[in-house]
Amino acid sequence: MHFDQEIQEPPTRRSMAWLLVSLILGAEVLGISLLSLPKNYDLLRFAAEDASGNLAVLDMLDWGDRPGLDNGYPYGLLSIAFGQLWYGVLGRTPGASVAATMVANLVVGLTLGWFARVARIGIVGLVFLVAAMPFVVVDCISTTHAIEPALLSIALVEQARGCRGTALALVTAAVFVKPSMSFVYGLVLVVLILKDAWRSRSERPFGWFWLRPFVPAATVGATMLIGLGWAFGFDSLLNSLFPTRVMEAYRACDYGFFRGQAGRGLLAPPGANLGYYFGTVTTFWLIGSVILLAGGIEGLVRRGGWSSANTEIVATCAVLHAVFVSLFFAHSGSWFYYIYFFVAGLAALAPRSRVHATLIILLATLAGLGGARTGLTSLKEWRTKVRSEQTYGLYATPAVAHEWAEVRSRLGRSEAVVLSDCDGLGVFAPGFAPPRLFFLIVGMSPPGELERKRDQIETAKLVVEINHSNGHGPWLEDQWPIMRQALKDAEPVYRGLSFRLYRRPGGGDPSKAAEN
Repeated sequence: MHFDQEIQEPPTRRSMAWLLVSLILGAEVLGISLLSLPKNYDLLRFAAEDASGNLAVLDMLDWGDRPGLDNGYPYGLLSIAFGQLWYGVLGRTPGASVAATMVANLVVGLTLGWFARVARIGIVGLVFLVAAMPFVVVDCISTTHAIEPALLSIALVEQARGCRGTALALVTAAVFVKPSMSFVYGLVLVVLILKDAWRSRSERPFGWFWLRPFVPAATVGATMLIGLGWAFGFDSLLNSLFPTRVMEAYRACDYGFFRGQAGRGLLAPPGANLGYYFGTVTTFWLIGSVILLAGGIEGLVRRGGWSSANTEIVATCAVLHAVFVSLFFAHSGSWFYYIYFFVAGLAALAPRSRVHATLIILLATLAGLGGARTGLTSLKEWRTKVRSEQTYGLYATPAVAHEWAEVRSRLGRSEAVVLSDCDGLGVFAPGFAPPRLFFLIVGMSPPGELERKRDQIETAKLVVEINHSNGHGPWLEDQWPIMRQALKDAEPVYRGLSFRLYRRPGGGDPSKAAEN
């Protein structure tokens, strides 16, 4: 028995009630997104962090950069194709980036409402979804982190409806957005499709019945291969589908939940107290992980008690979450990757029994505590952060805004080069040189990209170095010898917590600057 049998019935009041549930979850997502605006539409986020990577990679593509080959771009080319369309309409601005994230969050919220109906998660499951939604809403990072959740969450609903072929087509598209979890999810769907075909082999021998579920995915895959290969080059396409450089970066940065120091910070960061464990996502995520994995195993070994569709969905979410924790978990802030699988799987557990419902209510309480603290933090940012013409209308703390105003006053009308983790500031901020790298991360930035950035700094009269952690983390010149070497003859004329300004007498060779 599959969940999709219910949705084949004529529209009823029950159907309208579930539509209302989707709209409520969508409204909650929009509210959370608006509440988080000072966090996402933030100067440091777009001056030095991942969010400006969307803008940088498009700018570098304009002058001939090959994504992933000439720069450290680690994602799929479909993200860039989407970016060309999205920013082509809205402009290459921080506002367009935030809008893309908000739309994607809305899609995921509405999709989880759809999932609630298809999976018949009941009142307890709905309460859990509402409580956990603040953790499902992702921050503005990149178009990749916006598109991938939308595609994979819809795929999960299609799987719950019994439409595995459609789900596999959506997952295939997601491979060209971010080739990581989509490979794993695709393998799960292929195994499930073949399992059903094998069980019915006596009635339907090998033939069109076996192949039909794969036709949509094959069509999507072929279209993407031809279209993206023609648009960006087949060498870039091949590189994007097998991002070995990302694995090197994970090793170099000591990423991982079990094997790396960066990921273990989620368990016990410096200064953690009781409030940390019951006022953040940590306890909710840890206990929920155990319950989801146990529920997935339980469903596979137990012979009855709930429909096979429920077993399949919970087990699928458990497998994908286990793979994420084991292979794709990066640092302590990466827990939210694929959180929609985590939340959907737990919500589907609620109708199994009273014991399951009780556990899900416990998790909903923990999620509510963490979500409330997150909301209070966002409200505080509305009261404390400021916007001005100096910050291009972006939010910033008064201290950061003051430092940035000081830097800009010292720059005058002279063009400056930016040295930061991400190089997209020059795309939307006048007076700054265009980007020459995608993102500075050990093991992922190719040598040619680093040398290109070094040459840009060496020929610049003014260099602004940005510390996105507001002085709490190391400066890039201390992490990267090649950048420290590029600044060797530049004089520091301003030092703040977030910004440093270097001036080089006379500048560099104008001809060399023009070449770069």
